Amino acid sequence: MEESALQLALAGVAAALASVAVVAVLVQKRALRRLRDDQRVLIGDHDRRDLVAHAAQLQRAVDQLEARVATLAEQLDQQIARVSHELARCVDRHALVRYDAYNEMSGRQSASLALL
Repeated sequence: MEESALQLALAGVAAALASVAVVAVLVQKRALRRLRDDQRVLIGDHDRRDLVAHAAQLQRAVDQLEARVATLAEQLDQQIARVSHELARCVDRHALVRYDAYNEMSGRQSASLALL
C-alpha cells in the first residue's frame, strides 16, 4: 500500500511540474510572439532579415547620409564664399545725397542713394 501511495504522490508531483512547465512554455510563446510582432514593425514584413542585419543596413544608410550632408555643406560653404566675394565687388562706389524735397523749413529729410 505504501508503494502505491508513493507512486501516487510522485505522479501528483510530476503532474504539477508538468503543468508548471506548460504554463512557462505558454508564457514564453506569448513573449516570443510579442517580440516577433515588434520586430515586424521595425523591419517590415517583406524581408526575412534579423534585427542585427536591419540595424547594420540602417547604420550604412546613416553613414551615407552623413557623407552626403558633409559634401553638401562643403559645397554650400564654397558657394557662399564665392557669392560673398562677388557681392563685395558689386558695389564699388556709393553716394548718399540728402536734400529738401518740398523746399520747406523742415530741413533735408529726403535722401537718394546711388550704388555703382
